[in-house]
Amino acid sequence: MPDDFINELRRRARIEEIVGARLEFDRAKSNPRKGDYWACCPFHGEKTPSFHVLTDRQGYHCFGCGAHGDVFSFVMEYEKLGFWEAAKRIAGEVGLEVPERSPEAAARAKRRKTLYDVIDAAAAFYRETLRAPEGQAARDYLAGRDLKEAEWDRFGLGLAPNKPDALLKHLEVRGFERPLVEEAGILAGTDGDERPRDFFRNRIIFPVRDPEGRTIAFGGRALSPNAKAKYINTRATPLFDKSRVLYNLDAARKPIREAGTVIAAEGYMDVIALARAGFANAVAPMGTALTADHLESLWRLAPEPLICFDGDTAGRRAARKVLELGLPMLKTGHSLKFVMLPQGQDPDDLLRSGGRAAIRGVLEKAAPLAEMIWRTAKMTATLDTPEGRAQMEAELDRLTGLIREQRSRFHFAQALKERFRAAIEAPKGPKGPKGFERKGANIAPILSGASDRLKHSALAQGGNRGKSASLHPLRQSDTPLGGRHREQLLLFVLINHPEVLERHVEDFAACEIRDPELNTLKTALFEAVGTAPGLDREGLKGHLNARGFGDIADRLAAQDVLKCLAFAREDAPIEEAEEHWLEVLARHNLAAALLQDLQEAEHALADDATEENLNRLRTVQQLLAKHERGEVVRVS
Repeated sequence: MPDDFINELRRRARIEEIVGARLEFDRAKSNPRKGDYWACCPFHGEKTPSFHVLTDRQGYHCFGCGAHGDVFSFVMEYEKLGFWEAAKRIAGEVGLEVPERSPEAAARAKRRKTLYDVIDAAAAFYRETLRAPEGQAARDYLAGRDLKEAEWDRFGLGLAPNKPDALLKHLEVRGFERPLVEEAGILAGTDGDERPRDFFRNRIIFPVRDPEGRTIAFGGRALSPNAKAKYINTRATPLFDKSRVLYNLDAARKPIREAGTVIAAEGYMDVIALARAGFANAVAPMGTALTADHLESLWRLAPEPLICFDGDTAGRRAARKVLELGLPMLKTGHSLKFVMLPQGQDPDDLLRSGGRAAIRGVLEKAAPLAEMIWRTAKMTATLDTPEGRAQMEAELDRLTGLIREQRSRFHFAQALKERFRAAIEAPKGPKGPKGFERKGANIAPILSGASDRLKHSALAQGGNRGKSASLHPLRQSDTPLGGRHREQLLLFVLINHPEVLERHVEDFAACEIRDPELNTLKTALFEAVGTAPGLDREGLKGHLNARGFGDIADRLAAQDVLKCLAFAREDAPIEEAEEHWLEVLARHNLAAALLQDLQEAEHALADDATEENLNRLRTVQQLLAKHERGEVVRVS
């Protein structure tokens, strides 16, 4: 059976679907969002599930009898079939036509194995050339990108010399025939004497491997600024199809499994930069836009991949293309998140300027799919006029209408319609949302043209119950004001002072908690207020313990940075706890609003590089910097 057919069958056949058609997965123990399934083993008698199926590995293992394997071995053992019959059975279930067995097919399979030998020999040649005297310019370039020799080895980097046929001569001396070398995709056209030339010349070489770790192709980065193309890839061969291959997938499999997600970057250097920053769960398409096959591969690895493209116009355009490509393919249990890099920066730039923390920061702020749909629609319209609102509503309908699965389409459309209604119904004028008046707000109009959300959301929260809307730094000079610390502090105060939660439940509902674990605790607090209003401190803690949130609350209580704040502790007067909590909430909401405006300003400048958009971006950047330094920020 041809290797290419087996590989295609392996790619299409999802083991959770093949096994799930034959076994019943245990709902309590399985976690479909993580690609983690459990069932009672069909190969030995048992009453509790020990048969484990993992989608990222596309394999299974029974902890009772030790049975393990892939989709082929499962069908062979379960239905007592030989390999050929099992492959035909699987092919029928995934809609793939089985090729006829023939001597010609066997010959092609043997030839493919020989092609691997050619590619391996070429990869070794490129690695040796990088370390040879003629590789000095390439080594200087890599040093300029902060890539050490250990990283050359980690990613198998090499150099194609600036000679017409250096690789061809090297391979011919080692007994590889020219037609085979041509079939491997590493030769270009011919010069005047009809001798083929090397396809890669004067380029840094990035070996491309299949999921099993076999080198199948190369990417090349030009060293000359005059090269026609900065990056080129091996042309299509029996081993390589760039519309399906993801760079670094072989090395990223284990980190993806450990992280629970996969990062899809734009190219080789982006993947390497992310790996150097500690995010080894990154892959990239081969110098082309993400395809439907790429997305399917990403969803096999994780239920919610992070799409991380450069912060320039081309990168943002590519992200929108992925959005429109992915929506029709969306189904329950699958989604996408979008990482928006700062304007004009790629992961390598971000690593150089801000280190690992900067990359971690943008990854943690990845926009969910619904948010990306909203932003995409908002780029084409304004909510300030009736015609603009009609245009945006139509664009939201168009984008959600791309979703083919009825259930997902319904929920996305409903959520975005609710957000649209809230946006156009938001009150304007001297009052913020919910009619909270702005007490004591001596506010200067320093952000002309900024969004209504920025003007209202942060200050309005501080105006309830007649409290001051001032955003001065908290009185304790050592108060942590980072995003996660603010979230922890908000929750810590509410656990110690349930009365504050009762009084400001609507305000807290509108507050965004980005940390997943803390957000679950937020939900538990709302549940407590809704099901048992009037709970005192001990009653609330008992409610949290009974629902499995006691450990999270205990970890908050154990943090010195929170315990040192007098107003946050249990013995603080309720008036002091409430006043300071409102200040923290206002600062948190303002930070979220400023970050949102920053992203929108970056988008606007990327799409329309006018002086007005540039000034808007600079203004928001200045406000955000002041806010992070703890200075007073006032908005009109």
